[in-house]
Amino acid sequence: MTLEQVITAGQQFTEPSFIWLWADTKNWVTLLVIVFIFLMIVMSMGCPEDTFLINVVRSVIITVIIFFVFSIIFSSNEYKKKSDTYISQKKYWERAYANPYIAELSKYEVPILLLENDPQTRGTIAFSPKEKHVVYELEGQKKEELKYFDIILDLKKGEVPIIKGNYLTQDLGHGINKGLYNSVIHAPEGFDYNIE
Repeated sequence: MTLEQVITAGQQFTEPSFIWLWADTKNWVTLLVIVFIFLMIVMSMGCPEDTFLINVVRSVIITVIIFFVFSIIFSSNEYKKKSDTYISQKKYWERAYANPYIAELSKYEVPILLLENDPQTRGTIAFSPKEKHVVYELEGQKKEELKYFDIILDLKKGEVPIIKGNYLTQDLGHGINKGLYNSVIHAPEGFDYNIE
């Protein structure tokens, strides 16, 4: 699978944005006119002593309130449906295209500049399954990550710890950006944290 195939497959769907349903003006204008006429008839029958202008103002206010309530309800429901569809499409794309492509990339290794347990979990045993704060240099830029890493103690004592992973050189879209993926930390036996 090529990079272009992965990106093209990801371009077949897009993340939805919240769109007010009144963007379809023809239907909404028709609905508003019907509601307004109905309210005018009801109000003129119920309060014959009120002036025509008061009935018009009441009808406009109630029509606007009804309009906004219905538009919020329908727009939210439509957005939720589109979001659910997007999430399922994105999961499929990641599973069928992005993850296999990333797994096929060559391994890349860089020395670690800083490795420590997440500051929120200080005091835990070294190399516990807590999140790790890792700083390394990639393409001349310092990268900082705070996530769970597998750690393999396979280096000789005194060697600098490294991070190894599949290096993605270009953004794929949908939140999968350039960087290291499937990263594993390799450190020497008895390694101590907070190297700089």
